Amino acid sequence: MDTYIQPTASGLIASGTFGCVRNRGTRFHEGIDLKSIHRNRRNYPLDLVCAILPGNVVYINFNAGKSTYGRYVVLQHTLESFSYYSLYAHLNEIHVQLNQAVQQGTALGIMGNTSCAKIPLSRAHLHFEIGLPLGSKDTFHAWYSKQGFKEPNFHGEWNGMNLVGLDPLAFFKSGTDFLTFIKNQPIAFTLQIATSIIPHFIQQNQALLARPLQAEKMLHGWEIAFNWLGCPLQWTPLYGLKLPANTVYVLHCNATELSQHGCRHTLEFNRQGKIFLGHVLQKQLTLLFNTHFERLH
Repeated sequence: MDTYIQPTASGLIASGTFGCVRNRGTRFHEGIDLKSIHRNRRNYPLDLVCAILPGNVVYINFNAGKSTYGRYVVLQHTLESFSYYSLYAHLNEIHVQLNQAVQQGTALGIMGNTSCAKIPLSRAHLHFEIGLPLGSKDTFHAWYSKQGFKEPNFHGEWNGMNLVGLDPLAFFKSGTDFLTFIKNQPIAFTLQIATSIIPHFIQQNQALLARPLQAEKMLHGWEIAFNWLGCPLQWTPLYGLKLPANTVYVLHCNATELSQHGCRHTLEFNRQGKIFLGHVLQKQLTLLFNTHFERLH
């Protein structure tokens, strides 16, 4: 792994991997950083960045100064009523066009060090993510516009704040397709959510339904299983749920699984052991449903 992972300035190989690996375990890294292997005489990378799987180019950012990802490409992959993304960031060159269909191994561009934040040429690398977009373009815009950010959202639903990445190395080691990988994730907590909304997310990912929606019945809520990242793994529609509207009830919580990944801020615990929604999970639920939820007390 030391051959291919690009560490941060700390020099720690783990800092280039996925998870709570930065700032002494307090800062989350959404993907993996792969170092440059081939360079020219001026020390610029020559490494081609290629699509990991067949897909479609759904977003390209050519303006390096408008994202911490720098110049980046997003591919969308579809499998059995299930849609996920792969993202390739910090590119010096981009060789594909928007809406282009690509095959596994198609060259997307050349590795680089582009970003709105300075990345030394010596640490040029590919930041690679694979995961799920949470909100639609509309729900993400509604959330973003309320946050008071100084800059507009240049990237639509392909803004990194709308994406939940999973561990790429764990996926590759699994030897499965990405849908199977999602379904095999350990469940960290399960929520019951009182709402009649059918999110865009589940309309796009009906393969994650535990049982089909019943159009003839009035939907009262959802039971959703999440992994420690707050990635929704399994959705069960609920009919006849007797909870106040727009509230959340914690049905199950694996405290051990959550405590191993404390920097993610999904479900959290106060000193008295009371469970509450962390700010990351609050954001994710808002992106999914375009509604603010309060936990049921």
